[in-house]
Amino acid sequence: MTAFAQNKWEQPMVFREGKRQAYAWSFPYRSMDKAIVGDKTQSAFYSSLNGEWFFNWAVNPAQRPKDFYKVDYQVNDWPTIPVPANWQMEGYGTPIYTNVKYPFKMDPPNIPTEYNPVGSYARTFAVPDSWDGNQIILHFGAVNSAMYVWVNGQQVGYSQDSKTPAEFDITQYIQKGENKLAVEVYRWCDGSYLEDQDMWRLSGIERDVYLYALPHTHIQDFFVKGGLDAQYKNGLFQLDVALEGIDNASVLEVQLLDAAGKLVYQEVKPITVNDISFEAIVPEVDKWSAELPNLYDLYLVLKNKAGETIDVRDSKVGFRTVEIKHKQLLVNGQPVLLKGVNRHEHHEYNGHVVSEASMLRDITLMKQFNINAVRCSHYPVDPYWYSLCDQYGLYVIDEANIESHGMGSLWNDGYTLDKTLGNNADWKAAHLDRTMNMVERDKNFPSVIIWSLGNEAGSGQNFEATARWVKERDNSRLVQYEQAWLESYTDIVCPMYYKIEQMEEFLSLNDHRPMIQCEYSHAMGNSNGNIMDYWQLIRKEPQLQGGFIWDWMDQGIAQQLPNGTKYWAYGGDFGPQDVPSDGDFCLNGLIFADQTPKPALFEVKKVYQDFWISATDLQKGKFKLYNESFFRNTDALELYFEIKAEGKVVQNGIVDLKTSVKPQEKRSFSVKYDYQTDEGVEYFINFFVRTSDELGLLEKGYTIATEQFELNRFTPAIKQSTEQGALTLSEDEAKHYVFGQDFTLVFDKQTGNISDWKYKGRDLLRRGLQPNFWRVPTNNDRGNGMHNRCRVWYDVQSKRTVNALNVEKADGLVKVSTKSIINVGQSVFNVDYIIYPDGAVEVDVYFEKSKGKVPELPRLGMNLVMPDGYDLVEWYGNGPHESYSDRQNGVMVDVYQGKVLEQHTPYVWPQESGNKTQVRWMKIMNQAGEGFLIKGKQPLEMSTHHFTIEELNNQLTHYYQILQRNITEVNIDLKQRGVGGDNSWGYDTHDAYKLLDNKYHYTFTICPL
Repeated sequence: MTAFAQNKWEQPMVFREGKRQAYAWSFPYRSMDKAIVGDKTQSAFYSSLNGEWFFNWAVNPAQRPKDFYKVDYQVNDWPTIPVPANWQMEGYGTPIYTNVKYPFKMDPPNIPTEYNPVGSYARTFAVPDSWDGNQIILHFGAVNSAMYVWVNGQQVGYSQDSKTPAEFDITQYIQKGENKLAVEVYRWCDGSYLEDQDMWRLSGIERDVYLYALPHTHIQDFFVKGGLDAQYKNGLFQLDVALEGIDNASVLEVQLLDAAGKLVYQEVKPITVNDISFEAIVPEVDKWSAELPNLYDLYLVLKNKAGETIDVRDSKVGFRTVEIKHKQLLVNGQPVLLKGVNRHEHHEYNGHVVSEASMLRDITLMKQFNINAVRCSHYPVDPYWYSLCDQYGLYVIDEANIESHGMGSLWNDGYTLDKTLGNNADWKAAHLDRTMNMVERDKNFPSVIIWSLGNEAGSGQNFEATARWVKERDNSRLVQYEQAWLESYTDIVCPMYYKIEQMEEFLSLNDHRPMIQCEYSHAMGNSNGNIMDYWQLIRKEPQLQGGFIWDWMDQGIAQQLPNGTKYWAYGGDFGPQDVPSDGDFCLNGLIFADQTPKPALFEVKKVYQDFWISATDLQKGKFKLYNESFFRNTDALELYFEIKAEGKVVQNGIVDLKTSVKPQEKRSFSVKYDYQTDEGVEYFINFFVRTSDELGLLEKGYTIATEQFELNRFTPAIKQSTEQGALTLSEDEAKHYVFGQDFTLVFDKQTGNISDWKYKGRDLLRRGLQPNFWRVPTNNDRGNGMHNRCRVWYDVQSKRTVNALNVEKADGLVKVSTKSIINVGQSVFNVDYIIYPDGAVEVDVYFEKSKGKVPELPRLGMNLVMPDGYDLVEWYGNGPHESYSDRQNGVMVDVYQGKVLEQHTPYVWPQESGNKTQVRWMKIMNQAGEGFLIKGKQPLEMSTHHFTIEELNNQLTHYYQILQRNITEVNIDLKQRGVGGDNSWGYDTHDAYKLLDNKYHYTFTICPL
């Protein structure tokens, strides 16, 4: 490597100057009363510096105001910027989204000089007189990416690592009255080579800034461990405390209280040395887990020689163990399943600045949708997040702020150990510093059960060193790193995007560790298909213990069109065309950027549920409930059932389980059927495991698990009446006409299709019924090339030649038979129509694919377009949201209704959406209830939209470009391919969910209403 430049921001071994060492997240309260409240903002020794700061933005270091930090430099004429904030979100510079590639020329440790924006921040502050005699600490929660700090014109320090706190002791720089604080922030520094995460590249002061007063004698750090004995019964309390300035210290008192406020342990020790330890056994301890997040309150009370309380620290203690035994990850001795997601810090308006309310909303959604684990991808997040995970119960993988993906990663072409920064000795100290910052800050959060050394940064000596340091520092948790693969320094084998067959291959290796995928089921656009297939294998094989979906939230940035319409922007939507970008690859969430769920999240809820019901004798009403939980019984839950006949409840009630169902227990139960059956009616029994009272963040009556069983076989739609008037025929050169009492049907001789349909004076068609084998590609379709591979099936109507069209009348009915060839390998497409006197039309479709080499069909179906006004839909099938053949576990068959407009999922990149599976019938109606009823002789897949497939397929790149027209397109399919989801850049939909057969046949009836 070349000689290092003189700039600190281009020297990999220079990343901190004047910066306090990391310590356990806490605040120095001065009384027990304040510590019990636990709100540092209410302390007289806390002063927030959030708010408006004077701000200057320069395009590069050469143009920055070099002397702005000086006391006599006037900044009052500068504009202001809120702190915390990313300056790009406030109109300065360009938000850049990239995944792997660096947003600047890759030449470590050098950073471009012509474009490396610098933000200069300044403000004044005053220190209360009551703080005299204390150390004055300046705290920055997170600054992206490197910063210099001055107070009253004197340089205080320098810091890198944009996702952990930077603190400076500024006591010696403070003066009475007004003080000037100046901060110079660089968009990029050499540390940016270690911050190449798949996210928006934004800059600025991203978390809270505040001052606090630290007494001369104080608690410098503490490490509390709440373990369990060998029987996982009694709590093993361990506490190590580091003190500073002990010349005025007298005693340190430790108090441990349970959730009811009862004191379970108390000890006072005199202060004679800087380091002091405590140990105790807590009998019959209430253990912490994600299912039962029992917490104890810990208080450390430091008193001086006069007996006065001078420093109080509070912390939550969760007694739990984390270990590997028998090839499994055990929490409290149990082989838990990690039903996880990856979570970036993102806000649609504020970028990387996330409020406490937004964090609580995320936690609430995760608990509602059965998610029990979260990976902090790919950096330590705001400390408030961990406190929420402690309180409400989520297993956390905390990840160091290290990713150098652009330098090459283990599974990428061109990766070698001599290129990666993970094996470069010049970068070893920086790797260690970032790992230490994470561990030291977060070590007392019980929800953190695994430390991750980083993400996609190669392997080598630096990661071996960080793993060694972490294990020496903390023996109460595990260490993982994906790029280590099977190397000895990772306790968990944690690959990403392993297919099911690759997971099975791992099992054959007989490795001693569990496999838990750090990323899987890529949630980009309309995705997360076949996730149940993953979990069938995971539940079968003990060594497989779950995974973390990529990822939680779309990283869309809210923008407005000139007309006020809101839309979400993504990579490439900002700045000039030469701005590096990876496009919409930042839109991978189970929820949209405004924290509203996507349909796939309901599938995840089903797959991740902890309670499962199976039928042992369905006809006799005998069932079994399995509690998949490891620590939670059913005391706070109830099992509700209902029997429904086409949407109508005919019987319901609460199942009496007699006694609580214990963790991992199976319990048989019966339902005594007591309802009258009607011939030809389909009956389902639905089960709902729901809360019997408020439970954590879940309201009373909230459903956490479901199951549905069909009590009798689906009965196809009965034939229409033949006793409603006579049918007559006529024709001209171009058309055949069928006339009934209230309707006229027109068949086009050239296409063989129904081209016009009048019923009781109303036009029901804008475009006739015609074959359709195409779907607008999803993100996964584009990633695996379906849109090119299967392109021949686009607009098959234009490729279709009708060879025969026969019209005949018999037995009071009219039969129209068409035989045609689709010019894709000369495939056969024949349709028979039977027209009934009441106006109903039975449509019988036969397709035979060419025996030549032609690709699979994206879908097999027909569609039509209705005119203005038919904007209501009601259906009997899976719902209420969209479903697909490989993603239909999170829906139930029932009768649903809504507006056509509501059926389209507003994916940011326009694509296929709104499909309904297992449809028995569907009505498309106007406000008067007029329109079509479509019934299947077998279950159908159907969808309705106020646009056509052709319009959606027209190179659209944002949802707002979809023109909602005064039409309704109705798709009537036998089936379409699943959405897939193994990844979004190459893996295809699983064969089980593709249309690979050579022949298909299905029948449906269209009835005018």
